[in-house]
Parts: sequence; structure tokens; C-alpha cells
Amino acid sequence: MQNGQPVKLDYFILNGCVKSYHTDDEGKIHIIQFGMQDWWITDYQAYYNQTTATMDIDCIEDTEALCLSYENGKNYVLKCIRSNIFSGKNQYPQCCIAATHSFADQQQCKRTI
Repeated sequence: MQNGQPVKLDYFILNGCVKSYHTDDEGKIHIIQFGMQDWWITDYQAYYNQTTATMDIDCIEDTEALCLSYENGKNYVLKCIRSNIFSGKNQYPQCCIAATHSFADQQQCKRTI
């Protein structure tokens, strides 16, 4: 993901390591976050507002990730909330973990970022 590009995906790191960073007007790099195995990473402000990125994400080493589209992300959150409300049990974390893998797999977007 690069600054100025539309942000359509959230990435779940299967293996490898990435960094998100912002480059200021003077060319100085400000690291925002490192993403490692089993972490999520994207430009969340741009992802949720469906706008362009204000930061870059680059691989520090070879990385494989599952990609979750904004639309599928909304669907799995709604599925988790409904499951939790109608079951009468606090199953939100387990449901979201399962749904995350299910929706991410549907994207068939396992690739190098």
C-alpha cells in the first residue's frame, strides 16, 4: 500500500514483517507500526472512510498476508454482533476470529504485500 492509493484491503500477516510509515515534507520517515505474524495492518483511517492512504506499508522481509476487503469486514462484524445478541452468550471474540479467517479466505488474496 502506498501513500495516495485507494485503501481497499486490511492485511492479516501470515508470516513475515512489514512497517507502516509516513514521510514528512522534509523527507523524514516516521514509523507508525510494525506488522508481524498474526497482526492486522492497513491505513485504518483511509480503510474505514474508503479514501486514499496517507501512509505507506512496505515489507521488511518476504511477507504473506490474507486480505480482507472493507465490504467483507463489515459483513463479519455484523455476523459477530448478531451471533452474540441472539445466542445470549458472549461469543464475540471467538466468532470474529472464525469469521475473519472465513471472509479473508474468500478473498483468495494470499499474496506478497
